[in-house]
Parts: sequence; C-alpha cells; structure tokens
Amino acid sequence: MKKIWFAIVFSLLFSPAIAASCEKIFDEDFSTLKLMRVSSAKTNFLDANNQLQAAFVVKNDLVITSSQMDSLTCAYFFTKKGTYTAGYLKTANLQKNTVVQKLAGFWRDDAGDNKISVQANLSFQADLGFRSGTVLTFGQLKGRFIRLGSHWRYKRGECEVKSLVVGNVLLVSGGSTGCDFAINIQVEGIYKRS
Repeated sequence: MKKIWFAIVFSLLFSPAIAASCEKIFDEDFSTLKLMRVSSAKTNFLDANNQLQAAFVVKNDLVITSSQMDSLTCAYFFTKKGTYTAGYLKTANLQKNTVVQKLAGFWRDDAGDNKISVQANLSFQADLGFRSGTVLTFGQLKGRFIRLGSHWRYKRGECEVKSLVVGNVLLVSGGSTGCDFAINIQVEGIYKRS
C-alpha cells in the first residue's frame, strides 16, 4: 500500500507539474529567461518524461530558455509567424547567444490593434486597442525601457512591463496592474516586427 501511495504522490508532484511548467511562456518570469543558440546540427524537443517529440531545432536557431531539469532545459522556439514550440532540449546542445537582439523598431500584434514603437534611445509608445463588435477601446503607454540582461523593463509605480526579443518577434509581459488601462486593454502578447 505504501508503494502505491508513493507512486501516486511522485507522479502528481513531478510529472504533470514539470511538464506543465514548460508549455506557456507567459507563465514564466521574464527576468529569468535567457536567449540561447542551438549548437548541434539537429536536436528534437523532449517532453518532461524524456520522450522524443516531432518538433526540432537546427544549429544556430535561437531559443528562449528557462528552468533546467537534470540534463534538459525548458526551451521555446519562435517561428517568423510568431507561433512557438515549447518543450525540453538537451542542455549540452545549447550555447550562450552572443548576438544582441534589437528592440528598436515598430512592432504589431496579429490583430493589428496593438502597436509598439521603440526608438533607438529605448523610449517607446504603445498604442493599444480592444475590439468588441463594432466598438474599439483605446489605451496608451509611454516610457523608456532599460536593459536588464536578456530582457528590457519599463517600470513606473506599480506599472511594470518586461519585453524580450528573439529574431523578428517581441514578447511583452506584464502591464496588468497599475498601468491605468481601460478594461480589457492589455499590452501583454506576441508582436512581430513591421
């Protein structure tokens, strides 16, 4: 009986929780994420149980990494279309990224309602919208990002926004409290360079 309980507790504590922790990038703390490059010719994603997945990355692909589990690292690979694959990659097949990602530019989400313009001096303006039928509600956020490791951060009072660039994709996290947005307005999301 003790063995059965141990097996149940072990599977509940480790397998589902670990697998779920590497699925949604917006559940991650952006300040802990790192940009890494794939160093092997081809490497497949693995699930938390070390099972081979169909998705793979190739040498020099950029991935965003977070937690490490034994010899595996949680990684997110973004396509040019802004979609991503999440899973584990062998840590030995990753190396530090040395190419600086550029934040300056004009970015928009797929719906086209949210746009962010970032100047070379890292000052930015986010024009945000929310559609409900024929009504479009607007919001705006202005400020300046500062670089903190792999990500950029804007903070004014309780309003905090973190961003991360990988290739032509901008990920923006936060902004849910203290930014004085109208209801349903949010800055968090995936943006593509225009």
